[in-house]
Amino acid sequence: MCTVTFYPLSSTEFVLTTSRDESPNRATLPPEVYTHDGFDLLYPKDKVAGGTWVGASSRKRVLTLMNGGFVAHKRKNSYRLSRGVVVLELLKTESVKDFVSEFDFQGIEPFTIVLLDWADKPELFQLVWDEKKLHLKSLPLKPKIWSSSPLYTKEMHAVREAWFDAFNNTKKRAKASDLWQFHHKTGEGDTEVGLIINREVVRTKSITQLVVSPQAVESVYHDLETGKTQANILAI
Repeated sequence: MCTVTFYPLSSTEFVLTTSRDESPNRATLPPEVYTHDGFDLLYPKDKVAGGTWVGASSRKRVLTLMNGGFVAHKRKNSYRLSRGVVVLELLKTESVKDFVSEFDFQGIEPFTIVLLDWADKPELFQLVWDEKKLHLKSLPLKPKIWSSSPLYTKEMHAVREAWFDAFNNTKKRAKASDLWQFHHKTGEGDTEVGLIINREVVRTKSITQLVVSPQAVESVYHDLETGKTQANILAI
């Protein structure tokens, strides 16, 4: 599930864009602002488990989740807790580092989370749960692309990274709209490796973009099945 790109527009403005690959039968509600423990969270809601894979928080935080850790894994019949619920907990927690050290991740399917926090200074993190250990890594605020390990081989990862490198080479000062087009058009027609896939049992169902500024997060959500696009703003 998912292809993610991160792109800094300036020292205080950033773009996080995610293409969601999921079963065609998995129902989703479009983004809304929900209040959790006194904090406003903006996210699309998964009808099955009630969680989400991407969201923004009035705590000055955005993040998105991809299925799988560093490598593809064998799925179990059931898990203790949905990964989408972990996303909500991370969006509302006061300290990401405290949450990582204190939360019980046992019984949760492997995942990768890309998280940007700017409550103090902008910081980009990658969190990977491999069913044994949670790996927290601080990343430089530079353009980067991720593809989920269960759906894409190392060779596919390399192809997509090459596409993103080419994008960066031609777009020295990219705009949010350029990233939006990258997620919609890159590899167009290639339903296996392109950024919009269709493998029958799983396909790209939506594209969500979060544009971060010091005072607000602007969200654009495109439901690829209905063709509808929805914009939201979360004031910080």
